[in-house]
Amino acid sequence: MKSLAPFLRAAASQFSSLVNITISALQVKRRAQLVAVVVFALVIAVVLSSAVRSARSHQQQWASHRTVLVAVKPIARGEEFTAENTQQMDLPLAVLPADAVATMQPGDSARIALQPHTAITTAMVVPAKDSVQVPDGWRVVALPSDMPAPPLQLRDAVDVVAGESVIAAGVVVASLSPLTIAVPADVAASVASVVHMGEASLIATR
Repeated sequence: MKSLAPFLRAAASQFSSLVNITISALQVKRRAQLVAVVVFALVIAVVLSSAVRSARSHQQQWASHRTVLVAVKPIARGEEFTAENTQQMDLPLAVLPADAVATMQPGDSARIALQPHTAITTAMVVPAKDSVQVPDGWRVVALPSDMPAPPLQLRDAVDVVAGESVIAAGVVVASLSPLTIAVPADVAASVASVVHMGEASLIATR
């Protein structure tokens, strides 16, 4: 009996330690679960709050309008904006580019071709001070940016040459970015051809 008592005490001590360890592990697990639940709830709350703010902002953009200028007819590249090809309209902010414009200055022209129902933005406009009035019957020819040419300014008179031949004399620099020249209609095809083949260069006449 004497030898059994220490064994029982040791067994009871080990069982008590095992119970304490198990309880401690369960408490740690419960705390971890509680922390996970709290974190998950916070994440859900943030996501829901962001979604609500986004929905309200989107709804407000549809409810708010701004007066902008809209193309009502096809507008060719380089064509001047007028009361005949544009009109002011109230449109929802949700469908408007941030840089949509409401008015034009006389002489402002289109940087690119525009279709009807297009809201006009600052990126689509060549201001009058940066544009050239192309004579009636002339054509505008785009040139590559790496084309051999002296330093140029808007409205400079230049000659288009290929080899030793002058293809077009006294044509006008219509824009610098992108580089374009205005040429008489009867030489436009020849100029475009030598430009396409990479044989053209410009000579300034000023």
